[in-house]
Amino acid sequence: MYFATVIALFSVALAGPIQLKGLEPMESECVTECTAEFRSATVNVEFAKTTDYGAQLVNLNNTCRAVEEGQACLAKCQTSDNTLDIPALRVMCDDNRRAEVAAHETCYMEKREHVNMICDEKCGAHLMSPVDSDGKRRKPTKEETATACARSQCHATCSRDSYTELCAQTDPEAGLYLQQFFIEVLDAVNQGLEQAGLMPYVLKTLPKECHMMFKPLEFFGLGSTPVSNDEQPSPIAFFGVGEK
Repeated sequence: MYFATVIALFSVALAGPIQLKGLEPMESECVTECTAEFRSATVNVEFAKTTDYGAQLVNLNNTCRAVEEGQACLAKCQTSDNTLDIPALRVMCDDNRRAEVAAHETCYMEKREHVNMICDEKCGAHLMSPVDSDGKRRKPTKEETATACARSQCHATCSRDSYTELCAQTDPEAGLYLQQFFIEVLDAVNQGLEQAGLMPYVLKTLPKECHMMFKPLEFFGLGSTPVSNDEQPSPIAFFGVGEK
């Protein structure tokens, strides 16, 4: 289940449903029920459909409430692991971070449709559907995943620049904050994968077009960083966030 949680976060960061076969262990019915709302929050609130980074921030509270409810529910299951207590979720749902997102929410809400129009034209629309013609969930092909990853990176930088421009008068920091948020989330996803020993398998399994997400600074065009978390400078330190 730990792996499933991390992959659900890829949907948040990549705006596409990524699934890797053969890694997710069997989980109890209790754990499945307790994490159902979290999965719904990270898959169904625009994430599997779009590269709408602003919407992901606007819906952050929904995701974090689902995490909190899931953790309370998991406490009743007979399991030694809290599968929702992972680095990426701690980064996303920190109270101070949620307050920071709220401070920029008006910009993201009011300009997201305009930003999506600009970035769809520049990068291509995200057309990968998580369901088939009968409405059943399906696994994307490797080619679809590669295309989704490439478009997601383009949309990330386009969204940053577009929010900066469109909210220049009312919230000039909105674009840079979006960048900061997703760099820190991607960095935390890396930490979680490395702690679980899954990074080599993930890099081997995902198409090369998706590897950029494991280099968070490069994902936003900010320079070269190695994949290994042991070697790369923390994006949190890069932005001076958390430094006292």
